[in-house]
Order: sequence, then structure tokens, then C-alpha cells
Amino acid sequence: QTGSGKTHTMEGITDLAVEDVFAFVEASRGAGSRHLLRASVLEVYNEKIHDLLAGGGTTPGEKAANLRLLEDTKSVKVQGLAELSLDTRETLQEALQRARLSRMTASTKANERSSRSHLVVRLTLETRHEGSRMLQVSCLNLVDLAGSERVQETQASMRETCSINQSLLCLGNVVARLAEDPSGHVPYRDSKLTRLLQHALG
Repeated sequence: QTGSGKTHTMEGITDLAVEDVFAFVEASRGAGSRHLLRASVLEVYNEKIHDLLAGGGTTPGEKAANLRLLEDTKSVKVQGLAELSLDTRETLQEALQRARLSRMTASTKANERSSRSHLVVRLTLETRHEGSRMLQVSCLNLVDLAGSERVQETQASMRETCSINQSLLCLGNVVARLAEDPSGHVPYRDSKLTRLLQHALG
């Protein structure tokens, strides 16, 4: 629901997750492990994927629009999506702040600056242990969903509101199907959001 505090909560969760990831990396250095941490930030708006770190995330409002999804047996990737290599917490926090300023928002009855897109922050950690040729890749998706609304109660366009509500419905259907029978057909392809999060959800 719009105005329920989801964005504020997710920003706090993201900050805590970043602290934990960097603490893990720092604690593992003494054990001979080598780590590479990368981040990407995108939004799904009207069933189109926009890269919020286009140009290295150096300019608020700058983003690459309508990127394609590419799928293989192991993952679903976004073609041309920028990834930022992270050396410090501050590097990521500054990039996140710029990305949030680029996100689609609008004024609604519930919120003067309502999020009109689904925001996905993806942290990818590559770990190589000393004496091992294996590369371990871990991925964390932090998702701030746009709020559902009734069409007649919002100043946003009907298409925008219907797109938000439809993608949330698709997400709910995927979660319900996974809870009922994960071995059966799961409708990941019904929306860009569920396709993007397919391997995380499944």
C-alpha cells in the first residue's frame, strides 16, 4: 500500500545489509580469501527496466531506459546494466543516494513523493578461497516495491497504476504457486519483476 513506509524501511534494511557484507569481507581477509563486491541499481517502471547507475551513477536523473532481459540456465541478466565495483561503504551509499533521486516518483493522495516503480538493488559478491580454483558467487537482491493503489484515488496515469497493480499481482501469484507446488509451473514470465527475480524467488 502506498504511504505505508516501505521505502523508508527498505533503505534501512539496505544500509544494514551493506554493513554486514563489508564486515564479512573484512573478517574474511585474514583467512586468505579474495573478494570482489559489485552493485547494480535498477527500477521496473511500466514494465520497462531502467538502469539507475548509468554513466557510473555520477549524475542524479541520469539513467539508461528500456533494457532487455537475457536468460540462461543459471540466471536472468539485464543487458547493458551498469555494475559498480565497491571498495568502501561510502562508494555504495553515495551511488544509492543518486539512484534514489533518479527513481520515478509522483504525488498521490497518500504521499507527496510516492515511488511509482519497483527498485532493485543487487549486490554480487565473488569469493575465491586461497588454494582453490573455484569461484563462489553470491547475490543479494534488495527490493523496494511500488505501492498498490486504486485507479480513481491516484493522480498518476491509469497505465502507470495498472502496471504497478498488475506486477504486484504477478508477484503474489508466483509466491503462492511456489508455496503450493514449486515443482510445477511457476508463472515467472508474467512480469519483468518476477522474471528478474526468478532465481532468487525459486
